[in-house]
Amino acid sequence: MSQQLRMQARSIAERYGVDPNIFEKMIEVESNFNPKAKNKKSGALGLGQITKPTGIQPGYGVKPIDDRLDPVENLRFSAQYLKAMVDEFEGDYSLALAAYNAGPSKVKGAGNKVPDYPNTKNYIRKIMSGGGASNVPLPRPSQLGSGGGGITSATQNQINRMV
Repeated sequence: MSQQLRMQARSIAERYGVDPNIFEKMIEVESNFNPKAKNKKSGALGLGQITKPTGIQPGYGVKPIDDRLDPVENLRFSAQYLKAMVDEFEGDYSLALAAYNAGPSKVKGAGNKVPDYPNTKNYIRKIMSGGGASNVPLPRPSQLGSGGGGITSATQNQINRMV
């Protein structure tokens, strides 16, 4: 089941213009590909750990989600929301992931930088370093081309400083 979900995550990421390697790692970090994952503290549900308020009113042109426990719908929402954050932060995946994790207002409030939250910094490090259970290789900036909003050299430098 997890392998099917991984393939589906990659396909949905490509459909929404999100780097599939990063999206797959993000879902792994969020839920370890458990479609029934629940965060008791925040109430976040599903593969992309979507909170109810964000699911109801995501903003940024993202279609709200009706059933956060529907794996396909959860992946669709997560990819669409991540893409909105990538666009909002001009292709900077570190900032987009920080916004996905802590909220875009926290990133903006930090002067369009990763907020100084250990959990958020660790979250980005886990995803962008390629570490973790699956060790998904991350693309180099030159491999991403211009259409996918990939990792910029500035983002790569920021990642290198964090790791």
